[in-house]
Amino acid sequence: MNKDSTPSTDQQVIDHLRQHPDFFLKHAELLSRLHLHAAPGGSGKTTSLGQRQVAILRDQVAALEEQLQHLTSVASGNEKLLGRWHDLTLGLFSALDVAGFFDLLDERLREDFQADAVNIVLAGGQDLDENLLSISNVREAEAGEEKLLSELATLKAPYCGRLTQAKNTLLFKSSDNIASAAIVPLKSQGVLAIGSQDEHRFAPGMGVLFLELLGKTVLWRLQQHVRDMRKRA
Repeated sequence: MNKDSTPSTDQQVIDHLRQHPDFFLKHAELLSRLHLHAAPGGSGKTTSLGQRQVAILRDQVAALEEQLQHLTSVASGNEKLLGRWHDLTLGLFSALDVAGFFDLLDERLREDFQADAVNIVLAGGQDLDENLLSISNVREAEAGEEKLLSELATLKAPYCGRLTQAKNTLLFKSSDNIASAAIVPLKSQGVLAIGSQDEHRFAPGMGVLFLELLGKTVLWRLQQHVRDMRKRA
């Protein structure tokens, strides 16, 4: 290797060794001249290249084991969530009427998913009958709330996190003391709001697949109710 091609900086040395992993096999005599000092906070003694490699591999294995434990925990949690979701959907689809559907939705989300409030706010100007609006957790937005409701109903995906005062007022009663919430858009129909008094229960970045599926189920039931009303009219 001529002088011009000899690595002269740390990064060039690193790049060269990466490109030639057998370098020290061809130049074994250099190993005896390497000095590997202990890491900061260590005993100050030098270690062999083999010892340093073993230590690095041990740290890598520990990191991988920790990552595997995390993934296993997530998988277990998802499996339990899927089971609860399956039970919930079976119950919802078996509800005899719209009142039974939303009463069961409220009950199961509170019991199985640690919700402190479950509300459906519907846009005005729809075919909403007294039976639907008489349900305790279903209401129609008032005239001054339509703009904000429209913004939430047309979200591309469910939102999880803290709410502004205006959104909290729209979606929940002041007595609920909601600290975090999941907002599930129902297209032009309105929104499903699931609230918790725990500020960490619903946080940005959490998975929303379950919420998306739940939103589709609720939207289907609302649309089914409208169709049934029109048939009876």
